[in-house]
Amino acid sequence: MKFFKKIKTLLLCVFLLLIIYAVDWGFLKGEISNYPLSCSQDLVDYSCQERYFTLNYFVYKPSQSKQEVVSWMPGFSGIDRYKNCIVINRRNWECTYDDGSGKFGFHGGSYWQVNLQDNSLCKTGSQESFCNIIYVLRPVYLYYEWFH
Repeated sequence: MKFFKKIKTLLLCVFLLLIIYAVDWGFLKGEISNYPLSCSQDLVDYSCQERYFTLNYFVYKPSQSKQEVVSWMPGFSGIDRYKNCIVINRRNWECTYDDGSGKFGFHGGSYWQVNLQDNSLCKTGSQESFCNIIYVLRPVYLYYEWFH
């Protein structure tokens, strides 16, 4: 009976550790991240007919007082600083690229981007298409990173 109690305790600890790891703790530092999944083809009704795979994600640190956003990709050197921004709070902000080609940001904690050259959310038929990318919560991202 003690053996099963120890196994149960161990499984509970592993489960709690997984939950703790799956939470995006960046909010404690005023950060927010986008977690992209890509499909090998353009999405159809926001669904991938093939298989999703993870892309590198970005961490953003918006500053309401400076009306700017600093971003970086974990594991890579260098940061980007965007100064043409409207920052309401960590979960609601938008920035325009310096060249005016597009905007990106978060609305209600969900990441978005738009191409201002053709006023679309994505540019189909180009090699730089973002039509095959969706942004998901960290636990979903980790699921695809670990199991696909």
